[in-house]
Formats: sequence, C-alpha cells, structure tokens
Amino acid sequence: MSHILITDDNSAYRTSIIDVLELEHYTLTEAENGEQALAQISANPPDLILCDIDMPIIDGLEVLRRVKANPKTSHIPFIMITGRKDKATMTTAIELGANDYIQKPMEIAVLLEKIKQVLGT
Repeated sequence: MSHILITDDNSAYRTSIIDVLELEHYTLTEAENGEQALAQISANPPDLILCDIDMPIIDGLEVLRRVKANPKTSHIPFIMITGRKDKATMTTAIELGANDYIQKPMEIAVLLEKIKQVLGT
C-alpha cells in the first residue's frame, strides 16, 4: 500500500486525516513542521506528501520548493492542504509543482478522491 507523509502543525487535524487514511490501509507517517517533513522525506521518501502551508520553522511552500528542487524527491506527488484561500498562494503552489491544492475545511471524500487520482489507484 502507498506510503503517505502528512505534515501539519495542528496535531488534531493531523490525527483526523490519519484516522481516515488508516481505514483506507495507507502506510502513514507524520510531521508537525517542515523541518521534520524534510528529514522524513530524506530518510524514507513517501509515495505522496500531504502538506499544510502555514507551519513553524519551515513552511509548506518551502518544503514543496525543496522537494521539487531535489532530483531524488522531485517525482513525489505533493498535495497542499491549507486554510489559505487567496488565489496568489494557490498559483504559487501549483507553479512550484504541487499536484493539487485543497482548502480547509475539506470534505474527506474530496481528499480521498484526490489521493487516488494522484497515486493512480
């Protein structure tokens, strides 16, 4: 089953996503900030990254920038999940290489469908 990294500084939000994705039998790892996410991506590259934007230490856009700039990780699909609703941020994320952009609060069915689309499952 596919390995997904969930990065969000809100532990309750992270846990709710994990609870749903465990029911779908994905292998899951989590990070509470961009620095942790980058360390995990380097140590054990996932098949998909779900990442918030507004986080301490390193924000999600910088995580995306670094993942896509690294030849070893640039192929990993990346979905932003964020409370930001401005078009400029969405455009920046897509230009940096995000495969999709989901606004919080999100519907779980939408998240599951986008994951399946990106992973081709």
